[in-house]
Amino acid sequence: MHRILIVEDDAIVALHLEQTLKNLGYAVVGHESSGEAAVKAARKHKPDAALMDIRLHGEMTGVEAAEQILERPGTPVIFVTAFENMHNQNPRSRAASCPALIKPVADHLLADTLSGLLDRSGSGRG
Repeated sequence: MHRILIVEDDAIVALHLEQTLKNLGYAVVGHESSGEAAVKAARKHKPDAALMDIRLHGEMTGVEAAEQILERPGTPVIFVTAFENMHNQNPRSRAASCPALIKPVADHLLADTLSGLLDRSGSGRG
C-alpha cells in the first residue's frame, strides 16, 4: 500500500484529502500544516508521495518545503493548490516539474495523478 503525506493548512481540506486517499486504497502517514513540519515528517516517514499546498503556516512555503523534500530522492510531490500559475514562481526549481492539481480536486484527477506519478517514480511498498 502506497503511503502519502498530506501537507495542507486547512484542516477541512486535509480531512477531505485523507478520506479520498483512504477510499482510493492509499495509507496516509500524517498531515502537516507547515513547511517545516512537512520536511521533518517526510524525512521521518519516507512517504511514497506528498500532497503539498503552496500556502502553509509558518515561514516556509509549500514550494520551499517541496524543494527540500525533493533533495532526497524517493518522495515525489504533487501540489494541491488554488494557484493556477504556481509554476511561474520559480521555473528553474525542482518543484517546477511537480504536477499541480487545482482545488477543489476531483477524486478521479487525484487518483490518476498519483497513480501516474508513483508508476513513473517506481516508488512504493505497495
